[in-house]
Amino acid sequence: MPGQIGSCHRWRLRLTFLVLTACGCTAGLQRQLDETRAELAEVKAQGARTAEELERLKSTLTIEINALWGKLECGNDRVKRFLSECERGSDTCSEDGVANALAFMDSQPHTTMYLRTQGPIQPVPFRLGNLGFLTEARNFHPTTKFLVLVQPRAEGSEGEREAKRIGKETVEYVRSEFKVPANIKILGPLTLPCKLKADQLKSYMSRNDRPRLGEPSEKEGRLRVWIFRTDC
Repeated sequence: MPGQIGSCHRWRLRLTFLVLTACGCTAGLQRQLDETRAELAEVKAQGARTAEELERLKSTLTIEINALWGKLECGNDRVKRFLSECERGSDTCSEDGVANALAFMDSQPHTTMYLRTQGPIQPVPFRLGNLGFLTEARNFHPTTKFLVLVQPRAEGSEGEREAKRIGKETVEYVRSEFKVPANIKILGPLTLPCKLKADQLKSYMSRNDRPRLGEPSEKEGRLRVWIFRTDC
């Protein structure tokens, strides 16, 4: 019997030791867990600070890149003045801005379309090719924007409204059919003065600007639309 009592006592001591050891291990593990959580929280906080700093640097770099592209792609002050007028939201090119508009036409990648005043926008195949090249994503830079100009076929408010309607349809067509992304601005449509004479435009017309087979004639009541891509 005394031996049995001694054996039970020893088992109790061992069990007590194991319990105390387990409690000690649990406490140690809890401390390690708390320390790991604290370190993880610090890592997350540091990551947030780093992301914020990167975003600030990205914003600064974007501004600097935009300014650099503007200088590289647009060294003509008259063109810059014209774009500034367009950016201000003017609906019609001012008389003073016409010369600047012509300078802009001569210096920026563009295509011309001669459109009927009724019905959907339906460029002829030659113009579709021009538009495809003009809107290629590889030509897009941080400063890239498009501008749509329309020349009314008649003076007065009615001619102005007609030109604006065709211009807006052109903007929608370019955006939807050629997948110009939302972050690329399309300025306009702006209308050129109706009385802008053909001989004034002639010196700014390349071979590609001339009417093509399938485009309406003047007798059919056509409107002329210009679509420009610019980094000014």
